[in-house]
Amino acid sequence: MTGCVHKVRWTVRPPEDCRFRLSVSHYKDRIVAPVSSVNGKTGDVTITAQELGALTEHQDISGKADKSEIPTKTSELTNDSGFLTQHQDLTQYALKSEIPVVPANVSAFTNDVGYLTQHQSLADYALKSEIPTVTNDFTNDYKSKVDSLWEDYQDAITALG
Repeated sequence: MTGCVHKVRWTVRPPEDCRFRLSVSHYKDRIVAPVSSVNGKTGDVTITAQELGALTEHQDISGKADKSEIPTKTSELTNDSGFLTQHQDLTQYALKSEIPVVPANVSAFTNDVGYLTQHQSLADYALKSEIPTVTNDFTNDYKSKVDSLWEDYQDAITALG
């Protein structure tokens, strides 16, 4: 509905029709804002009970609950979600007053495991790039020593030979 109606008078057509007619002719002076349409309809608007979501005499309500069948107390409901229904033992939980305050700054912690707290000299350590690997990364000095040992080995095999 566009606009706003302060008061509306409804008239019902014969029951076999089950339609409602909106009549504002007697209440024109009480309309707060002009109404240009009702439920997207303009002019002499007729709205069905179904459009209003109302039950009609033609609808079966046998599956609906009577007011007396609707629970009015929580105890009348089925707890199919497993909500707590009685006091629970809380001895396994700590009170907020028992939880220690956690410092906001790292400097407030106690270093009881001996983590480094300042820069340590690395002068006695080698860089990985300075350590020869098992492949062809030997320096020329090492290569000549290995070649010399290989030649000595071959000479010894030949002499035993």
